[in-house]
Amino acid sequence: MRRVFSILVATLLATPLAAQQNYPERTVTIVVGVAPGGGVDTLARVVADKLKGRIGQPVVVENKTGAGGMIGADYVAKSKPDGYTLLLTTTAEALDKWLHKSVPFDVVNDFAQVAEVARAPLVLLANPARPYKTIGEFVDYARKNPGKLSYGSPGVGTPHHLAAEMFKKAAGVDIVHVPYRGTGPALTDLLADQVPMIIATTIAVMPHVRSGKLVALASAEDKRPEILANVPTLKESGYDVGVATWFGLAAPAKTPKPVIEKLNGELKAVMAMPDVVSRLTSLNYTVGVSSPAEFRKTVASDHEKYGKVTAELGFKPR
Repeated sequence: MRRVFSILVATLLATPLAAQQNYPERTVTIVVGVAPGGGVDTLARVVADKLKGRIGQPVVVENKTGAGGMIGADYVAKSKPDGYTLLLTTTAEALDKWLHKSVPFDVVNDFAQVAEVARAPLVLLANPARPYKTIGEFVDYARKNPGKLSYGSPGVGTPHHLAAEMFKKAAGVDIVHVPYRGTGPALTDLLADQVPMIIATTIAVMPHVRSGKLVALASAEDKRPEILANVPTLKESGYDVGVATWFGLAAPAKTPKPVIEKLNGELKAVMAMPDVVSRLTSLNYTVGVSSPAEFRKTVASDHEKYGKVTAELGFKPR
């Protein structure tokens, strides 16, 4: 009887281990919290297309939209922690708790971070018809004209909005926030010189910067990203502002470490492929893969930082 019991225990212990060693054995799903067709969705599909060739199993993208991406994130957080359901996670998840009264997941404890794969730096932009061509000139003009300038963002509570409000405080300027329903309408108004300044990601605006239709005043990254090598950061310009817009993959918490490590290794191979780098660079992303530990540190650090910043700026959960 004791021998039978020992065999049963050994079998039960070996089953999950074998599953981890043989991972993946079926379709892997990447959940995206936004609608199909945009830059974030495209990023997920580029990664999925190449990842399936690496792991030998289908990798599909499933769009679960709503509540600013929280529906998709919550779905993954509550999924079985086996590596078959992943989330294309973004900076928005690190902000959610501080901006919404009801957030059904804990971004730090309910996910196992797999890897950061790309960034889309935030940049402050102006129409070249305006009398300021640098961030210093913009600040001087704003100080001489308090309350007369405005800036556009994709909406209240976005990383763009947060970065701009941090900049306002650091620079000591009075600029009115004009929230739009997405970057598109804000960009249209900036090109038509209907709004003095907007803050947007490189995904949306770089063609206009390269053509001279817009002026890039400064980026909100801690260090100059390659895509904005000739544009100063807010920090180097004397304003203590750093907001990174990162994108990565996360699994439900308690996903086995060997599964996380396998996915991370495959993602490193995928994101190093010349055609992947070329495709994402053409979409104005900066590409780079972190380790699970590095990405976990980024998420936790940003989550804590944004909690302090939103409190200092008086943001109230809605």
